[in-house]
Amino acid sequence: MAPSAGLSPRGGCTLADGGGRPPVIHPALVPGRGAPVGGGRGRVPPAEKAGLASGDRILAVNGAGVSSVQEAVEAIGATPAGSPVRLTLSNIRTPETERVVEIMPVTSEGRTVVGIRIRALPEMVVVRLSPVDAVAAGWRKVKSITTLQARGVSQMATGEASTKNLTGPIGIADMAGDAVRGGFVPFLEYLALISIAIGFMNLIPVPVLDGGQLVVLGLEGLRGRDFSERTKNWIGKAGFGLMLVVFAFAMNNDLTRLFEGV
Repeated sequence: MAPSAGLSPRGGCTLADGGGRPPVIHPALVPGRGAPVGGGRGRVPPAEKAGLASGDRILAVNGAGVSSVQEAVEAIGATPAGSPVRLTLSNIRTPETERVVEIMPVTSEGRTVVGIRIRALPEMVVVRLSPVDAVAAGWRKVKSITTLQARGVSQMATGEASTKNLTGPIGIADMAGDAVRGGFVPFLEYLALISIAIGFMNLIPVPVLDGGQLVVLGLEGLRGRDFSERTKNWIGKAGFGLMLVVFAFAMNNDLTRLFEGV
């Protein structure tokens, strides 16, 4: 399970990571780290009828230019109720051709939905570093990703960010598929990202995780003696139950995104 930093605004879009790069449409508009690009049509009828295609890059929303996923999501969410969302698009396969489509949102479970997800169009820049500089750059990257994860978990715990950003194995596999389609290097980068995420989550102070075991050992050190076997069993069962609840919640998020296209 892994948290995605971001928000879920009105408009049937999910924000993963703004990052300031252009948005692209992906099976339902899920923003990510770059220019808004789409990766396909969702199951909600409005996007189907509008003829959105995988790889459509969003250049403007309702006539206003957008250069990042967050801008695209906010512009779509700001569309007045009952009005169509007008998207200016160019497909990443034919960037010289632009077209305009209109999507009339529908209401689903009290939310305004357009039925598209947006992710970011990755920007690949090759930089050659010496071994020493590469180690330093890797450390800075790990530190940055870990800080972002810590902030995301903290915001979900305090209610500042939606728990809908929690991703389970289905969502992770879906993102892995996107990485594979992006090429060998993006896939390796994604594997590194997942490894860091798992390592970070393992340090959260839940009894069945290593972080929880460290807390238990610290408490035993302060007491000057071990907890009884009965107490340790109770702590372990409570932690295992909590992890099952989180896992079920993340799976529910994944299935909701998969079948409802949100």
